[in-house]
Amino acid sequence: MGWAALVLIGLVLAGCRPAPSVCNGNFGGLMPAGWSYIGQWPLDTDGKKQLDCVVLYRFDATQGGQKITPVGGIVYRQDHGRPRWIYPHKLTPPNEFYLGETTVVPWVGDVLTGSPEPELVISDTDKTGAVVQVTLFGWRDDQKGQPDTNPDPNVMSYKPLGFFQGDAGVIVEKDKVTTLVRRKDTRSQLADRRVYVPRADKKNYYNAGSFDLPAPVETDLISLTIGDDPTASPYPEKTVLAFYQNIKDNNKLSGLILTDTLKVLQAGTLLYGCPPDRNQLDRVLVQDLNWNLDTPPDQPQVAVTIGQCKLKTGAVQAMTPAILQLGKVDGKWRITGIRQ
Repeated sequence: MGWAALVLIGLVLAGCRPAPSVCNGNFGGLMPAGWSYIGQWPLDTDGKKQLDCVVLYRFDATQGGQKITPVGGIVYRQDHGRPRWIYPHKLTPPNEFYLGETTVVPWVGDVLTGSPEPELVISDTDKTGAVVQVTLFGWRDDQKGQPDTNPDPNVMSYKPLGFFQGDAGVIVEKDKVTTLVRRKDTRSQLADRRVYVPRADKKNYYNAGSFDLPAPVETDLISLTIGDDPTASPYPEKTVLAFYQNIKDNNKLSGLILTDTLKVLQAGTLLYGCPPDRNQLDRVLVQDLNWNLDTPPDQPQVAVTIGQCKLKTGAVQAMTPAILQLGKVDGKWRITGIRQ
């Protein structure tokens, strides 16, 4: 049975019956050849207190010559008109992408303040427990109040509102999505953290008229496993990242930098790449660094080559490149000096 055969399901529901607490029927038997049923979830996908049925399935595909079994989805819902018919609405991300590969789960959340109804969120969690892909959908119906007809996806469908991938994590919050993307060529499990916010009307994450995400509003470099004490790591760059992340907190800096060097920073004469007056700062975002392998192993140098100084005024300045010298004190890394 192909997709066309699923366009209309011959189930008529009693119009006054209260919403069921489970899906109205077992939709696993509707899978066409080549689809493998995963499960179904009764969810209120549009905030109208009528439970819809989100069905996930696997289908065969190949990617880069390797066979994978990606996940697709359909929502079976009662649409407007009398009598009430259940129609299937396919969940289609931009470019016909799939919803995930590993543990894919649908849920409903109010994650866009400008959207007229809650969003249907499909998340994919990998074998390590990290959410690595999230797709947002919103129900749109331009035929409200009209008699039922076969659903036209141009006017009745789950519109894609955002699609995010991060092989180290995807975090969905109210009007904000953060992705963590690993840098494959780094030794200390570094990742690019990218923060996205919706467009101005807060109804959608895509640029108007396209499925292109806007540029992230914030990007910086983080270590995925910085630990409680980054100075105890064998990698001095973790101490450098911790220094910039805590640049305004003298108490935290005291464990990362030598006392004499901290006094120079407090005096406003340490050239660490941002304005000498730290009271002007909101945050420092390190965006690229490297370590000089030719320096002595007990006195390494870490160069911060790209970054941003975000000021309290809202202004953003490019960070001046800085070279940080480190040394071991009681077996732990400390910043001993900084130069530009």
